[in-house]
Amino acid sequence: MMKIEIKKLIYSDRKGFRLRIDEKGDLIVFAPYNATRNDVLQIVEKKMNWIVRTRERILENLKKIKQNNFEEGEEFLFLGRTYKLAFWLKSGIELDEKNRKIYVPFADKTTVQRKMLNFYKSKAKSYLQSVLDKCSENMNIKYKKFQIRDSKTVWGSCGKNGSINLNWRLILLPEEIIEHIIIHELAHVVYRNHSKQFYNFVSLFSKDYKEKDRWLRDNSYILNLFR
Repeated sequence: MMKIEIKKLIYSDRKGFRLRIDEKGDLIVFAPYNATRNDVLQIVEKKMNWIVRTRERILENLKKIKQNNFEEGEEFLFLGRTYKLAFWLKSGIELDEKNRKIYVPFADKTTVQRKMLNFYKSKAKSYLQSVLDKCSENMNIKYKKFQIRDSKTVWGSCGKNGSINLNWRLILLPEEIIEHIIIHELAHVVYRNHSKQFYNFVSLFSKDYKEKDRWLRDNSYILNLFR
């Protein structure tokens, strides 16, 4: 059997096992209180193909991460398109879609970084709210509340009370991918799992959802930008 180190073994009152590969490629195992060490090793061996495949994908994605220095000419994502950073003397930030530039007030690196993060989060809040409301109406699903989150591991989540939480980094992704993620989370208001019924429901509103999920797996490095 291939040796894979278990970075964390967490026991809880859960009924079954859950395996997760974190953003660094480390294996975390969640196990029931009554599980033995042998039980843990057996489940890891059983899931070895998935562990190796997922770990390789995450490590490959880590190689794609290029943190910005917020210098003129650097490329930044916005709704799936790249824009080159350019400085100007005006006070606000503006996207020039024609020339694919993002104009930011000239300042030191720390100030530029802060202004750009505030810009992204502000744009994310208004844009994601509009897409969420549109999808909610199309799917005839009501959500309790909407919150912007800053997560290292997930694009979005649906709370037990029907609240929708979305990562502000969604604003970096293509529009059709953003809509797909929001449809996915709204579907969890009805289906609290990833059953066949859940995916059948998602497919009614997100065509080619498997391809979009694959795109998200292949581009998960974006979750680690702006750290």
